[in-house]
Amino acid sequence: MDPKENDIVLPSMRVTQKKHIEFLQSLEKNSSAYGEEWKLIADDLDWTVDEAKTYAYYYFHTLAQQSNNKSHEENVSQKSNKKNQGSVEETESQEWDYDECILFDHLLLKFPRGSDERWINIASMMPHRSDKECKDRFMKTQQQSTNT
Repeated sequence: MDPKENDIVLPSMRVTQKKHIEFLQSLEKNSSAYGEEWKLIADDLDWTVDEAKTYAYYYFHTLAQQSNNKSHEENVSQKSNKKNQGSVEETESQEWDYDECILFDHLLLKFPRGSDERWINIASMMPHRSDKECKDRFMKTQQQSTNT
């Protein structure tokens, strides 16, 4: 069966638009099932856990690339404007949305502790986030987990 125009074709699988929507719904539904989320997502979609993870990685990586491409000029412009405003203190960054949190968690696994330039590498794949914001988020999350 030939892939349709909107289908996403990976080396080991083809994902229809309908299956992609099911993936997003399952991702949202099971996001709080820490430790079991991939199994639950895979079960919802009749995929293996590896297929679910592979598709999620592909999906979030593609989102990051698209966002980086569309917003690169905007980011350069914003940074330039901040520099031109003089010594205005850096404001607290925006809240992290759901997609950013998922991508960030995945990138933490991809660039484990102790790897050279971890935060720079992670930030390079996070649209609208600096290496400082990524490191601060990690530290804040670690602090919250030790306080509970």
